[in-house]
Amino acid sequence: MKKLLIVLFLGLWAGAMLLNPPAAAAGADGTLKWQYDTGSGPQIYSSPALGPDGSVYFGTFDEVNSAAVALKADGTLKGAVTIGSPIRYSATSIGPDGTVYLAAYDNGTLYAINPADGSTKWTYATGSLTDSSPALGRDGTVYFAAENGNLYAVKNGVLKWSINIGSTSSSPSIGPDGTIYVGSLDVNLYAVNPDSTIKWKYPTGFWVFNSPALARDGTVYVGSYDGKLYAVKRDGTEKWQFSLGWGSFLSSSPAIGPDGTIYVGSYTDNRLYAVNPNGTSKWSYLTGGNIYSSPAVGASGVIYVGSDDKKLHAINPNGTVRWAYDTDDIIRTAPVIGPDGVVYVGSGGGTLYAIYTDCGGPARTSWPMFRRNSRHTGRIPTPLSGLLSILFGE
Repeated sequence: MKKLLIVLFLGLWAGAMLLNPPAAAAGADGTLKWQYDTGSGPQIYSSPALGPDGSVYFGTFDEVNSAAVALKADGTLKGAVTIGSPIRYSATSIGPDGTVYLAAYDNGTLYAINPADGSTKWTYATGSLTDSSPALGRDGTVYFAAENGNLYAVKNGVLKWSINIGSTSSSPSIGPDGTIYVGSLDVNLYAVNPDSTIKWKYPTGFWVFNSPALARDGTVYVGSYDGKLYAVKRDGTEKWQFSLGWGSFLSSSPAIGPDGTIYVGSYTDNRLYAVNPNGTSKWSYLTGGNIYSSPAVGASGVIYVGSDDKKLHAINPNGTVRWAYDTDDIIRTAPVIGPDGVVYVGSGGGTLYAIYTDCGGPARTSWPMFRRNSRHTGRIPTPLSGLLSILFGE
């Protein structure tokens, strides 16, 4: 039986390579494909997401004219929907039918937007501030958190349940069994069952702002403001902890490379850290500014991360610089890697950049970038769909 499964896997892999060979961008590595300027005023802190047709969706932060923006694949404007509240760090998420989800900061409202015409499908208001990005469950439930301390489960605009976990800006991540993982300012990492009961909670040393990354063996990686990266087993017990040093605030969310290396940025010492799967240090890479941005890993193993030094950094798997692309302002968005290897990132100056790379698309790992994939679903598929995702992409 084992041999049969191996043969089946190899057959699927070979077929996938024939039908879906590694993607390649058309331009030279590290050069501009296009850029879109939102105009004076709006800033982009919301990480962009890619629709099935190549459209790019993101939110803008502006006290007057905040909007959910949609660009065509060529970088021209598709449309913009004015939102009555700034969209800060909440990233857009794209549902299987193309619906665009995002949360506004000041009014704490979750929006579901029709991609065809920008009309609002539904909204759900929390009455609280939120920077949490939506995670999309298999059954259409949308999970997000707010600073009033609640984790929400909403389906078609109707509340299924909410549970208090303490004030948080963390974005939930969903495991293949439906478990929701989210951090809190009460210093805990929570594992919550789909029925809202708490499975377990794991105490870190300080606030947890970032979003957990999930490995295929069930390990949960999350950073804390105590300067540590934690690896927690699926049962809630500690696997290991890696110290970046006290004061190394981790706002950056971890990503997982092809060989299992975990990458995370430090806001205070300006470094991107590479940590081996056993919790030992591999290397660190120094940028010229704070790292709030979360790394994204390409199929080639190259890592992309933004910095407050106004650069998008491309770093080789051995920790050496590949290139650094100058932008107009600080970069706090998480880069998104498209299937053709183009990297999309927004700046504090309100410009969205599309940069050619030769990375071959996202790394085929469980969590190669913030919110897992270019649609920002924040969810690992079930084992069968996960296998198909590895073989054929998502």
